[in-house]
Amino acid sequence: MALRWSGPLLMMFLAYLYAEVWLHDISITPLKPFVYRQFLPLAASLLSSLLSIPIGVSVIVVIVLCAAGFALASHDLYQAFYG
Repeated sequence: MALRWSGPLLMMFLAYLYAEVWLHDISITPLKPFVYRQFLPLAASLLSSLLSIPIGVSVIVVIVLCAAGFALASHDLYQAFYG
């Protein structure tokens, strides 16, 4: 079992080391706040205006849909490797 995970773990570690060297001068921090702070309110307000539902309900719907999308994507990724 340990040999099964040693290759991918070594590859991830080496990718992390080399990514630090290659991406040292490139800053992607301005892109992160938009995704984490602005997507949820934007999607919720768009849903609220399209369906005429309260904003609180639309926030909950967007969060549940994101969780369902993550679960489906994780399942597909699992099936791609172990299916």
